[in-house]
Amino acid sequence: MAGTSDNLSGDILDAIFNGTNLVAPSNVYVSLHTGDPGTTDVAAAANEVSTGSYARQDSGVSWVQTDADTRTSNVELNFDMSGSTGATLTHFALWSTASGASGLLASAALTSNVTFAAGDIVTFASGAIVWNETSS
Repeated sequence: MAGTSDNLSGDILDAIFNGTNLVAPSNVYVSLHTGDPGTTDVAAAANEVSTGSYARQDSGVSWVQTDADTRTSNVELNFDMSGSTGATLTHFALWSTASGASGLLASAALTSNVTFAAGDIVTFASGAIVWNETSS
């Protein structure tokens, strides 16, 4: 199930109940998925697009607050799908790392599925990636 990652949830609880410092990531990377990434690092990495020239995209750390629990990306994100076989994208995830199976922050469904063919560039306009804490 998409939502805040187990790691981030634990960090938030530790900050509230144990007084530990919650450290913001220096970058937030967006990944694309062909299924629900879930809330654990390994599960999320399992269905992330991983072929061809695909790479997570750095979305910066200055997302736009649209209401109390919603943030939207404020940069255009371009994913190079060269060398891939094509698929349907259903979800995205947010990471503190550019690659690998660690650093998952959260995941959610895309507003609508995106089907791509080999060689496509999948583009999300500024504001198209939306994270809502209560509905993800």
